[in-house]
Amino acid sequence: MNVNPNVTLADIYGPEFILNPRTSYSGFGWVPTDNHDFDDFRTGAPLSIVGEMPMVANERVVTEESLKLMRLAGITEPSNLYVYNDENSIKSLINNCVEEGKKQVINQIYPPEEIPEKGYWIKPDLLSYLNNKASLSELVPEGHYPRRIAVKPTERERVKMEWKLPFVLKTATDLPNGGGIDVALCQTEEDVNQAWEAFKESEQIVVEELVNIEKNYCVQFARTHEGEIICLGAAEQITTDDGNHSGNWLSDCEAAPDDVMAVGEKIMENAAKLDYVGVGGFDILTTTDGRIVCIDLNFRLNASTPALLLKDSILSSTKKEYLLYRTWQIETDWEDFYGTCQSMIENRELFPLSIYKPEDNQNARPRISAILAGDTKEEIIAIEEYLDRHGWK
Repeated sequence: MNVNPNVTLADIYGPEFILNPRTSYSGFGWVPTDNHDFDDFRTGAPLSIVGEMPMVANERVVTEESLKLMRLAGITEPSNLYVYNDENSIKSLINNCVEEGKKQVINQIYPPEEIPEKGYWIKPDLLSYLNNKASLSELVPEGHYPRRIAVKPTERERVKMEWKLPFVLKTATDLPNGGGIDVALCQTEEDVNQAWEAFKESEQIVVEELVNIEKNYCVQFARTHEGEIICLGAAEQITTDDGNHSGNWLSDCEAAPDDVMAVGEKIMENAAKLDYVGVGGFDILTTTDGRIVCIDLNFRLNASTPALLLKDSILSSTKKEYLLYRTWQIETDWEDFYGTCQSMIENRELFPLSIYKPEDNQNARPRISAILAGDTKEEIIAIEEYLDRHGWK
């Protein structure tokens, strides 16, 4: 039984552009680049939703074994792939695209010497503005963001006088950002000292109220190349104690409130006025004091975008009520991992999105991002525990 997205990335961006989900190897901006294997693994995430849009992918996420498991789950891989295997090959691929006038849809902007402005479908300056954390209060409706200010790195004493701990510090920069290294939860003065030192090279630093969270949603909308704003849905976010994303719950039984979705739609409308085309994922919280506040904007494909677009098809085909999206590093050997995947896919419990198979001589572990399906959250948690015992970490 096939699993199909509600809408494909070709429908959103147009089929004539090339999706490049790989971050630059150069360590540009505030994006973690200390694990190239992980960045290569993430290029597989859009395989299930790209449709007819050509896309760039690392060779280790499109091995025949990986694709065979995806086909077993009913997922159809794209027919037009630009495959790279290392830094030199993707640079050559990108250069060829630029020389041939093929524009790319980029998740995180590249240094201008690697991709000039003419190589982008969506202007890099617009992407920089929309994803700069200082811009949040200009894009989010009044009353739906935390108390916050943007200061220069030299204004540490002002912050000390005007703000009481705890609070959150964020880099405010036009450079690429994400992955948690640009945000610091500050409970003590030592936390502030460490974060300020880490962020001192950014253009500005945002000081933001630490809100008490009731529910945390990733609300996603898109503006298509035809100008239509469409709702992709919302996924409840699972975060670690220090606020980093570790997965998402998806279910029609526990949908995000209409008021939360309305805030997300307004944000996308504001971006559309600036000619943005593409996906936007917004971290919107309900708080214990009854507010709806947005704390982060990501105008790019989000980790949970494939799961959201496949949600309806998976729920319908499995007759399950709940889905869990997450990523695992595999500590067992490939054969055991493959057998576990195959069994769970055949039981319609597991839907793989990206499977990274290292080369035999490569110092890296297999990885998988996938969706688990169950009748209840408790059932899915039991599946997680089973996988943990089998080396899925």
